[in-house]
Amino acid sequence: MRPLLTLTTAILIPSTLFAHPGHGSVASETAPALHYLTSGAHIGWAAVVAIAAVAAIAVVRSRRADARRAS
Repeated sequence: MRPLLTLTTAILIPSTLFAHPGHGSVASETAPALHYLTSGAHIGWAAVVAIAAVAAIAVVRSRRADARRAS
């Protein structure tokens, strides 16, 4: 259990080791969404979040459709 906790903590806690140009700048503070969507270091996570959101919506719609058909 401890290795899983260590891995989860390492992934979830931000670290200065992962900092890159643009963090802390005025542009990233005033428009953080723009920074996260245009920075190569963040675009992978944005894609993962978008795919998860689309999958969640598809599951919810599918379950609602199944419930309608069953009743």
